[in-house]
Amino acid sequence: MATIYGTSANDQLVGTTKADSIFGGLGTDTLDGGTGNDTIDAGAGADSVLGGSGDDLLYGGQGTPVGSTLINNGTFDSNTNGWTGTDIEWNPESAYFSNGSNNGVIEMDGTTGPTTVVQQSFVVDGAVSASVTLRSIIRTAGTVGTDGFRLEVLDAKGAVVGSQIILPGSRTAWTNYTLNVSLPAAGVYTLRMTEVGNNDSLGAVVDNVQVTTTSVIADVANDTLAGGAGNDTLYGYNGNDQLNGDGNDDLVYGGNGDDSLNGGTEVDTLYGDGGNDSLYGGSGADRVFGGENADLIFGGTENDTLAGDAGDDTLNGDAGNDSVSGGDDQDLFLIGASEGFDTILGGEGGTDRDTLSFAGSTAGVTVTLSGSETGSYVAGTGAGTFSQIEVVIGSAQADTLNAAAATAPVTLFGGAGNDTITGGLLNDSLSGDDGNDRIYGGSGNDTLLGGIGSDMLAGGAGNDILTGGGDADTFEVGVNDDTDTIDGGNTGTDLDRLDFTGTGSGVNVVFSGNESGFYTYGGGSGTFAEIEQVGSTAYDDRLNASQTMGNMNLGGGEGNDAITTGSGNDQLFGGSGNDTLTAGTGADVLTGDEGTDDLYGGDGNDVLYGGGGDDSILSGGDGNDTVYGGAGNDQFGSESGRDQMFGGDGDDRFLGGIDDTVDGGAGGNDVLDLSFWGWAGTNILYSSSDPQSGIVQFLDAGGNVQNSMSFSNIEHVLPCFTPGTRVRTARGDVPVEDLVVGDRVRTRDHGLQTLRWVGSRTLSLADLIVQPKLKPIRMDAGSLGAGLPVRTMTVSPQHRMLLQDPRAEMLFGEAEVLVAAVHLTSLKGVEQVLPAGVTYIHLLFDAHEIILADDVWTESFQPADRTLGCMDAEQRAEIEALFPDLRGDFRNFPAARMTLKGFEARVMLAA
Repeated sequence: MATIYGTSANDQLVGTTKADSIFGGLGTDTLDGGTGNDTIDAGAGADSVLGGSGDDLLYGGQGTPVGSTLINNGTFDSNTNGWTGTDIEWNPESAYFSNGSNNGVIEMDGTTGPTTVVQQSFVVDGAVSASVTLRSIIRTAGTVGTDGFRLEVLDAKGAVVGSQIILPGSRTAWTNYTLNVSLPAAGVYTLRMTEVGNNDSLGAVVDNVQVTTTSVIADVANDTLAGGAGNDTLYGYNGNDQLNGDGNDDLVYGGNGDDSLNGGTEVDTLYGDGGNDSLYGGSGADRVFGGENADLIFGGTENDTLAGDAGDDTLNGDAGNDSVSGGDDQDLFLIGASEGFDTILGGEGGTDRDTLSFAGSTAGVTVTLSGSETGSYVAGTGAGTFSQIEVVIGSAQADTLNAAAATAPVTLFGGAGNDTITGGLLNDSLSGDDGNDRIYGGSGNDTLLGGIGSDMLAGGAGNDILTGGGDADTFEVGVNDDTDTIDGGNTGTDLDRLDFTGTGSGVNVVFSGNESGFYTYGGGSGTFAEIEQVGSTAYDDRLNASQTMGNMNLGGGEGNDAITTGSGNDQLFGGSGNDTLTAGTGADVLTGDEGTDDLYGGDGNDVLYGGGGDDSILSGGDGNDTVYGGAGNDQFGSESGRDQMFGGDGDDRFLGGIDDTVDGGAGGNDVLDLSFWGWAGTNILYSSSDPQSGIVQFLDAGGNVQNSMSFSNIEHVLPCFTPGTRVRTARGDVPVEDLVVGDRVRTRDHGLQTLRWVGSRTLSLADLIVQPKLKPIRMDAGSLGAGLPVRTMTVSPQHRMLLQDPRAEMLFGEAEVLVAAVHLTSLKGVEQVLPAGVTYIHLLFDAHEIILADDVWTESFQPADRTLGCMDAEQRAEIEALFPDLRGDFRNFPAARMTLKGFEARVMLAA
């Protein structure tokens, strides 16, 4: 057994085979206890301590705490032990004051001649503030105000770091004195008192000298302690220490500083204490406590108990069935793929946001949350339960994070991998991160983020915020989803989709700008941005993207849908149902699918597919378009450009134009109708080998060929007639478009009447698609009976024709009645058509007149300075739509004949 002391230098001290006590002192020491149950105090400095075999007690260097007394025998009770100097005189107090007191004191003027000096050295382990206190009095025969001493503190080099002259002012009462000093570094200091005043052996008396620390003296050096074999106890104290328990059952205290503690083998107990510590239990059933601040805690093998205590700790139970508690503040629990069955408690104190992370798991995990911040998990071969957890992070594999039964808000991160994430009943934050994830918000106002990958996001009930992130994401909007805010994101493979198939009702979607807009439906509404595709419902949907410039992909679903796009290269899909698809400029693809669809491509080189059903209009608009009718009796329109039209099955009608190529298809009775183009004439040149194929030449008034088109598989071609309806006038039959104000026109009731006003409006194919009620009525020659009209004529749908019919007199008491052209479509050869465009011309007289056009009596038109009261609602609506500038306060005037309503006309014609 030995007691070994180091110096202030860098010592190497080795113990014996017995139970030694080793003190390193100052300096960077290397201490080895050897065998035996040793006690080793490293002292100040960055020391290395090895306990060796045996049950050792190791101290890394504690430092001096606040309030520590740094000198010995400051009360002089029996002698001057610990003090050195010159001419020191010690006596009991009664020797100077005859008061009978045996309290020991010293006098600072021992004998006449020599100067009395009294001093003592002390050591501090680091920078510190200290207070020197004492009491003093002048002995009975001394001189007040003159006799005294100089109080000083000097460093190891003799430099004064603090001093004060003390001249006691009384012979009868003690006076207390204080000198505050700052000791700038670790080392040896000296407290010195030197006589001043009369050198007559009648000076000041001193008692109760103390040097006390007023701020912590910390050994901030970083020590390394290794317990070795045996049941060791290690104290790191201050500094960023490394403490290794090594073999057997060790007790390890980190102390202050950012320490690293390793229990080693067997059953160890580790305390991190202050600082941001790293603690490793090692093998054995260990107990590991982080203490204050942000600690990193690993249990190691076997069944460990881990506690983070205060601070933002990171805890990993590792292998074994561990009990893990985070304590206060925001703790992180790390779970791998093979960690036994752990029980985890997040803790609720401090800044509370505890996280369960499976980011290091090599297997996919299943996490089920239920109730308030509680649940269970399975990760590979490991499993466990948890409580007081607010955040869950999945692995890099395919995870299932299910908080459907959670009654507290949760935050879930899927991590990499194709994850399925489900929110709970309150306001949750759900993030898929990398991978193709499926995220369900559940109830509450949730925040969903898909991250990188093609994700599916469904907000569920509540006002949710959904962000797709990178790549092609799908946003499913369901029944009663309230008001959601959706952002598709614009990075990666960007083709984001709104899916309304689960809404249970039709949807109205409006793009107010590029890829952004709003939607409404029976159970909710929302806004969206960065959306390129829309999938609709089984009901009647309205998708309007006319304001967009990007490339859109819009689908209609099963109902009767209306879809409109803007200037991009768009894809429109009607689905089953009777759909209306209208594309803007750009190279668009329109697919009607099943049902009676209306398709209009707009400008650009478009491709249109009618699909099944009788499609009422297939027009590419301007540009070189390709149009496929598919099954059903389809009608094709053409505008400018070199269009190719393929009828497919069914009885198709083509309104062919310049430079077009028409193929009626192998089946059906197909018609090429040239009657709306206004050419003076046409040449139809049939192929010598195929009577259903050929070329159409368009002629001017001089009979010169101006343009042409080709056709095949066409069973019937309707040639182009002389343009314009002929109206009987004083100067003969004149095309209606050539009539001018002042012409004298024959009327049935009043002879020749002066034409007062001519009005017209030209409607394009697009206009007629938007307002289908304005599509014209075409009457083939002879369709009204008696060979009338004498040529095919076209009028507006509400233009009324005069019918002379005994059935009218029998039913209505009038021999002549007026019937709107739209009510005559039950007659053979009378039908409402959709041309590439039409011009309506109205003639105004002083009264409502019956005039002769193509040898058929029909009405004139006069709204100016007259009332519209004589017209039925449909006719008024048509006229106001055609000529809005003529709306006003019109005077009433009678109709020229009785006007039959629609049902009356049907009754008469069926009689």
